[in-house]
Amino acid sequence: MLTMLTAVGEMERDLLVERTQAGLERAKQQRKTLGRLNKTTPAQRKEILAKHIAGISISELSRQYGLSRISIARIAKQTIPETATPQPAICFIWFQLEMFPYWKFLCRFFLQLHMQQQF
Repeated sequence: MLTMLTAVGEMERDLLVERTQAGLERAKQQRKTLGRLNKTTPAQRKEILAKHIAGISISELSRQYGLSRISIARIAKQTIPETATPQPAICFIWFQLEMFPYWKFLCRFFLQLHMQQQF
């Protein structure tokens, strides 16, 4: 009796997985976006990144935009936006100055100046 119930449970599980995968395939064929939608627009992400580079804290940005600190940190982790092409000299200066913590404000200034030239 228990063996039969186990077999029926396994069959139900297999059917569930099969239906789920079929639904995902159908959604991909219809080019539907899967997953959660972004809470910020690309323009907002650029603003957040620029403000963070300018020296505004992650906590302050999270209060301004109504997002969690983790979301802001994830955006701020992108030091250079995808559209910008970093120049080797600026990256080298950033690396050299980043080695000394008390020069961090100067690093932020150079990176901000570089980003303004890219947009």
